[in-house]
Amino acid sequence: MVSLVVALGGLFAVLLAGGAVWYLLSVYNRLVRVDERCENAWSDIDVTLKQRQDLLEKLVDTARRAMEYEQDTLQRLVEAREAARQAETPEEHAEADVKVREALGGLQLNARAEEYPDLEAVDTLTTLQNEIAAME
Repeated sequence: MVSLVVALGGLFAVLLAGGAVWYLLSVYNRLVRVDERCENAWSDIDVTLKQRQDLLEKLVDTARRAMEYEQDTLQRLVEAREAARQAETPEEHAEADVKVREALGGLQLNARAEEYPDLEAVDTLTTLQNEIAAME
């Protein structure tokens, strides 16, 4: 009888120890999965921040190029219009008119004689801004 109690007690101890080991392994595995998910989340954040930085650099570069283009175009238009105002002979008027048309040709718009055109930036700027806003 004593040996049966000792055997059952030993079996119970082994089962209890096995259950404790199983529980500890289960908790450890859950912690490892949580750690991996945390690492993946940080990795996703790093990738998103890198994409955002790349888009911001593209936006700045595109804006710089658009501003340079618009500044150059507007400068040529202003100079051509000033030459047209100062023209005195028909030949000078014709030459100034050609310069104005060339300057307006870069804009692809119809400008009225007394108003400066409203220069628009490239559609790429808007697209990049929308992509950045979506990413935010």
